Amino acid sequence: MNNKLLIIYNICGLNCPDDMSRYDSYCQSIGSIINQDFSDHRLCISSCCNSVKLRSHLQNKYNLSCDFYFNYESVPVNITLNHSIQKCVEKYGEFAGYVYIDSGCTLNDDSILRKLYETYDGGRKYAMVSCQANNDVGDHEWGIFFDKELYEVPLDKALNLHVQLFDNEIYKTFNKKILPDIFASFCTEGSFSFICSALKKKWAHLCQLYVDHKKSLDGASACMNGGKHEQIFIKKGSLLDIYFSEEGKLSGIGYESYRGILPYDKSKFDKDGFPLNDSLLNFIKNNLYLKEDEFSYNDMSYEFIERL
Repeated sequence: MNNKLLIIYNICGLNCPDDMSRYDSYCQSIGSIINQDFSDHRLCISSCCNSVKLRSHLQNKYNLSCDFYFNYESVPVNITLNHSIQKCVEKYGEFAGYVYIDSGCTLNDDSILRKLYETYDGGRKYAMVSCQANNDVGDHEWGIFFDKELYEVPLDKALNLHVQLFDNEIYKTFNKKILPDIFASFCTEGSFSFICSALKKKWAHLCQLYVDHKKSLDGASACMNGGKHEQIFIKKGSLLDIYFSEEGKLSGIGYESYRGILPYDKSKFDKDGFPLNDSLLNFIKNNLYLKEDEFSYNDMSYEFIERL
């Protein structure tokens, strides 16, 4: 595979009537991606409901460096990320890995992408590789204490999503999607260790590799006005209905265990934290990723613009 990494830089204008006020911050982040010492990547700016003025400014400045995905509907970032990746893959083919970058993150170390890719090592062991933000990590909430430079996130634990590489096997396994799109607002990250486990892989976190992070630059869960922890997208009910179902119990999956809601069932996993059968994989496929008849990505209003 010639395509090593697809980088998706995610921005959103839903909660800001004057999103040009963030333009300089966006440019700082985009510039830090372009200046990385790892050249074998493609960069796409994924925008949800940003103003015409902002989109035009970004295109004029970066049309030689970036592709652009513009979504004109109020949907969660899980969906805009997935769809922007799908459009890039349609154009360029699959990539070895896909890197999510939050709008508020600046890669202040030029080696970040290279080190993420080197640690990923073709997905032999890791399905996800993340690096450290200077705030809002989530380690304290999840009871995580970093004791080494490369930390393997345990099953049923999580860290907040800022800059993270996802293995192409996730894309291929879960119907050309990376992020589970049932989540309307919070709690997506709690599924990550189980996605890795279902693929018989781990989640690596590089504790000494830092990015600068402007917390909630575009607002948290903007499409849902902040949202609620158990809120799901499109479908009726709540996440609790899904996780506490019979299929959920059989899979052994946990949900927000740091809040005491549903610890995972250790009897369903081996000593390495991998499932004893396919129940977990099937549960994730059937319940955490929306089916085409539930929500069709290509029915959304969007544009994909290739760089010049």
